[in-house]
Amino acid sequence: MISIFRAGVKPEQKKEPAVSREIKRFHENTAQSRLIPEIHSIQEVSPQQILEIAGLGEVYDELDGLPLQQKLQQALDRGYKAVVADALDDEPYLSSRLSVFAQLRDEVISGLRLCGKALGLPDSALSVAVYQPMLYFLPKIAEEQEVPLKRYGGKYPVDLPLRQKGEENGILYLGTGALVHLHRAVYEMRRQTTAFVTLAGNCVSNPFNAELPLDMPFQRALEFCGLAENPTYICFGGSMTGEPVLDPEKTFVTPSTRAILAFHSYDRVDAKPCIGCGRCMQVCPQRLPVFYLYQASVHKQLSVLRRMDAIPCLECGACSYVCPSRLNIVPVLMQGYEMVRKRREQVAQMISGDVKAQDLPQDGQEVSAQ
Repeated sequence: MISIFRAGVKPEQKKEPAVSREIKRFHENTAQSRLIPEIHSIQEVSPQQILEIAGLGEVYDELDGLPLQQKLQQALDRGYKAVVADALDDEPYLSSRLSVFAQLRDEVISGLRLCGKALGLPDSALSVAVYQPMLYFLPKIAEEQEVPLKRYGGKYPVDLPLRQKGEENGILYLGTGALVHLHRAVYEMRRQTTAFVTLAGNCVSNPFNAELPLDMPFQRALEFCGLAENPTYICFGGSMTGEPVLDPEKTFVTPSTRAILAFHSYDRVDAKPCIGCGRCMQVCPQRLPVFYLYQASVHKQLSVLRRMDAIPCLECGACSYVCPSRLNIVPVLMQGYEMVRKRREQVAQMISGDVKAQDLPQDGQEVSAQ
């Protein structure tokens, strides 16, 4: 096991019973068309064909919502040296990637090998990443694999820093769902018309992972798994990094919808003023001075924010998780970073003569886009 020694938090995972249950499929009548001549083995398809099929099959990576063809082409152009199937569901409730690997392992490995061939990499450059604590619930995952299984432990977040480090070191992380859809596009001539989604939360009476049609309304998906009572807060993406859903009837499943979570209440509603305890800084995996960044963002102190823009925020939500005042810190930090970005653009315009120095905003002033 590889331990990640860094600051972070250890939230209760709350993945059971969804992670141990069979993936349910919501069947709808969808037309299937033949993408390419039938292929039976990886030897019959060329690296260029794999890239083309990923595009024709409209396969997207659930990790970031980007087209798989685009990610593979960029990795090829940059000379990436390894590909990892990412089953690191380290957020509470979320287990869609892990369940896909546990139950559709052959398809995941097949898609992983196709990606390796597209990048000209040997099987020795392929691996699967899992979160060690989850192996207690799914012990069969730890059995002998066709490709190496890398087990990561440590505090949350594990997934986001690994992917960031992977980009720096030429390692491509891809979601297990995207690998399944690539396998289906190549060998079954199927376009991606579904997404693997965790349906859970303390309002869900029957939590499980599901394969849902794209463009399905969130409300219909929640009715599919059953609600014990009407939720007051719904989010999608993840319990720590997810975004709130304002209207589940008009919010639809996309390739990057990894989870739809429904809760009794939202614990940030009764947020109180910051008390300056510093817990946010203690748990930040990037070692950011979160307290000072937060205050500078609130008060639009560009002189402070400018000096703190060297290390990017991962938007993992660990700071919000430990905040005793229940502050939703990450969105405020993002506003601060956006102010710095706009300021940088305006300085560049000043250098080029498009903006006068006296027109640049000072501390406490709004930074507007030109």
